[in-house]
Amino acid sequence: MFYKFHKASKEFANQTIRKFGKKINATKVGHTGILDPLASGLMIVATDSDTKLLEYISDKTKAYIAKAKFGYKSESLDIDTPVSFLEKTEITKKNIEEVLPKILKLKEQIPPIYSAKKINGKKAYEYARENQKVEMRVQKIEIFELQILNFDFKKQELEIYMKVSEGTYVRSLLMDLAKFLKTSCVMNYLKRVECGTIKLNKLEENQSEQLDWNELIDLPFFELNEFEINQLHFGRSFQKNNFKDNQLVLGIKEKKVACVGIIQNNKFQPKKVFLERLS
Repeated sequence: MFYKFHKASKEFANQTIRKFGKKINATKVGHTGILDPLASGLMIVATDSDTKLLEYISDKTKAYIAKAKFGYKSESLDIDTPVSFLEKTEITKKNIEEVLPKILKLKEQIPPIYSAKKINGKKAYEYARENQKVEMRVQKIEIFELQILNFDFKKQELEIYMKVSEGTYVRSLLMDLAKFLKTSCVMNYLKRVECGTIKLNKLEENQSEQLDWNELIDLPFFELNEFEINQLHFGRSFQKNNFKDNQLVLGIKEKKVACVGIIQNNKFQPKKVFLERLS
């Protein structure tokens, strides 16, 4: 089964998802992308056999609603580490609008040290907590859309919608924005509202909603016939025309993904087979 799940703020994503798995009596549970404890919002979850299909899910774009307060700073760029006052700012909404095009042009980003990025098998934030300096590698990013939702001049607080490529750190983008405005900021709110084409909408915290595989996986597919099912029981390939060579293809039985394979010389070569779905 696949689900969209609304993680609450101040909760660890993996613990929350494991708890959800127990609640629905799943023997195995996985997800397509973690959220920091501060963040709330949308997670795509798979249970049992469908965890083997997570790698095929098309959710390479993510969208967030974030809030940032100007004139403050912290080591983690958010409120998960001690926040200190830097300076009084008088940024206007017009100032922000003028620098947004510069943010949209950014193609690279250095992840924050307080992140789950792995360095020599160890998470970056573990080095940070031990006061060890490590070099964070530059990563490619893409920013598809930025929209100011609200700006409180008195509080110097921005609320913004951001649609970005997978793996982009929103708090780093907010700091880039602040630097263009010649100041600093801390992110004090983050909610993921979209993963690919799936939207959080009005789903309440710690609630879930079941999804069909074809809402998540954008691969060609075919309905399995009796001969093909028999071949799959023995791990054998079979003739399959009308697909491109080296293309990943799904075999469907009773509206469920029963196998994943690759087309080679007009033959379906099985890569993953869910035997329990073939009977």
